[in-house]
Amino acid sequence: MPNNTGLKIISVVMAVLLWFYVINTGDANPRNSIVNANLKYINLEEGLTIIMPDSVAVKLWGSADTSAEIIAYVDLKGLAMGSHQLPVKVEPVPGAIFTSVEPDVVTVEIKEEQERSISIEHVIIRNPNAGHDLLDILKSPDECIIKGEESLVKLVNSVICEVDLAGLTGMKTINVPLKAIDAKGNPIDKGLRLVPDNINLYLVINQNMLAKEVKVNPVIIGSPMEGYQLVNDKIIPELVNILVPALIADNVNEVKTKPIDITGRDKAFSQEVELVVPEGIHIYPDKVIINISINSTESEKELEE
Repeated sequence: MPNNTGLKIISVVMAVLLWFYVINTGDANPRNSIVNANLKYINLEEGLTIIMPDSVAVKLWGSADTSAEIIAYVDLKGLAMGSHQLPVKVEPVPGAIFTSVEPDVVTVEIKEEQERSISIEHVIIRNPNAGHDLLDILKSPDECIIKGEESLVKLVNSVICEVDLAGLTGMKTINVPLKAIDAKGNPIDKGLRLVPDNINLYLVINQNMLAKEVKVNPVIIGSPMEGYQLVNDKIIPELVNILVPALIADNVNEVKTKPIDITGRDKAFSQEVELVVPEGIHIYPDKVIINISINSTESEKELEE
C-alpha cells in the first residue's frame, strides 16, 4: 500500500490555512465565482500582430471582490511568427485563495503586422445649440495609421471621430477618440491599433447674427434750472446699425443712450453720449451726438402771446 502520509499532512495544513482565512476575513461561507475576463498579451515584438481568443473564464475561490479588474494574459516574449500553444496566466486577485482559468492554454497565432494610412472623418452626433453655426473645424492630425493583421486592416472602410457640439460656442479645442469602421458602419474593436488613437479638434462656433437698423432712444434725467424747460432733443444719427442674434432679432427695435443729465441747465447744449450695448449685440456707431434745446418759460409765454 503506497505511503500517502505526505499528502495527508499537506491536506491538514491547507485546511488550517483555510480556517484561519475564514476567521480573519469574517466570511463563514467562502464562495466560488466565475468571471469572464479580457485576455491580454505582453511582450509582443515590434512589427508583429496577434490573433487569439478575446476572453477566458476565471474561477475564483474565496471572498474576492469580483468587481475588481481581473488580469488574464499570455506572455509572448521571444516568440516569432507562427502558431503557438501558450499558458494563460492570472494576476493575483485580492481576497481570492485560489484561482483557475478555463481554458488554461490557448492557441495564439503571431503574424506580420500590416499598416496603411487613412484620412480621418468627423461625424457630428449633436449639433450646436439653436441659433449657432459651426463655422470651421480643423483636425490635428487629419490622418492616422491603421496597424494589425492583414485581413483586419483591409476590412477598415473609414476612421472616424464623433463630435458633440451641444453647448459649445466660440473657439474650442477638444480631444476625441478615433474609431475604425467597416463598410457596413460597424466599429472594429479588436485586433487593430490606430496611431494616434486620439486627435485634437479645433472648432469655431458662432451665433447666427442678423444685421438691422434701429432707432436711438435718448435717456434724459434731471430737471433744468427753475424757470427753464426742455424744449426738444435731437439725436445724430437717429438710426444705428446693429448685429443681433437671429433668435432675438425681432424683439430688438431700439437702443438707448446712457443717461444725459440736464439738472440745473439753462441753455441749449450738445453732448456726445455712449449707447447702452446689450450683451451679445454689436452696435455701430456706439456713440451719438445729442442736441438739447432748453428755453426760459418766460420766453415761451412771450411767444404764445
